[in-house]
Amino acid sequence: MSNSVFVPGHITGFFTIEDHEVSLKKGSCGAGFLLSKGVKTTISQSNNLKIDINQGNSKIIDEVLSIMDIDTNFKITQDIQLPIAAGFGTSAASALSLTLALNDFLNLGYSRDLCGQIAHMAEINLGGGLGDVIAQTGKGLVLRTASGAPGIGEIKSFCEEVKHQVLLMISHKEKIFQL
Repeated sequence: MSNSVFVPGHITGFFTIEDHEVSLKKGSCGAGFLLSKGVKTTISQSNNLKIDINQGNSKIIDEVLSIMDIDTNFKITQDIQLPIAAGFGTSAASALSLTLALNDFLNLGYSRDLCGQIAHMAEINLGGGLGDVIAQTGKGLVLRTASGAPGIGEIKSFCEEVKHQVLLMISHKEKIFQL
């Protein structure tokens, strides 16, 4: 038995930081767009906890597991399809896809908003993106109108059906990525 969840990458065009003493209300207002590539997390059965990531480290995974207080044996496989630490929201996509996949795999019964709040907290706790998680719950072009985690902040999605494709190629650490 296995379960996979994909969460798209996100590029922020502009933003303002909205600091708050309550972590679930911290975030940003602004706008950005979602990508066709992102992070695919697969959870499968295993005799012990295994983590397999194609790039980077397990810091965000460890934080999500800590917040969720999970110490069950399974294998976590993450396919990160974009450069890390380059502004594509990969840590948020990692956290959100992991939380959603664990929710399904373990039959936790969490709402999508609660999964998003767990991912948002992991990002905030590690000093990561302030608006990527909530944006990654939207579609197309995303306007963040109120800061915070999913279910607390607010977004509006535009251009859910993209009529034109834009080819964006970047070079990052001697690799070429086509988005």
